[in-house]
Amino acid sequence: MGDVEEHRKLGHRAQQKLKELTESLATSDVDALESLAEKAKELDASLAEAGTSLKTLLGETTLDELLREQSVLEATHSTFLQAHPEWDATPLMGSLGGAGRGCETGLCVSCGER
Repeated sequence: MGDVEEHRKLGHRAQQKLKELTESLATSDVDALESLAEKAKELDASLAEAGTSLKTLLGETTLDELLREQSVLEATHSTFLQAHPEWDATPLMGSLGGAGRGCETGLCVSCGER
């Protein structure tokens, strides 16, 4: 009879441990937990894929490098506007009505036409 009582205690401890581990998940249903684990794997894979896409888009440039470049460009822009305040009122090619059509030189930012 000692073995049966020992197994009951082990079973009770296992149930308590399961309850502790699943408390934050709002369920202790094994099927639901397996479904959550599968969903977590899918999300991890999606996150890894998004990270790869981001690295591909950024090339070898890190986010810190892009932020530094942005800061330099903003400072340069500010310097230009201090020297030529009238340029502040000039619309950028990409913000012109008609998708920048009518621009005689350069590539239209909005539609890619020359």
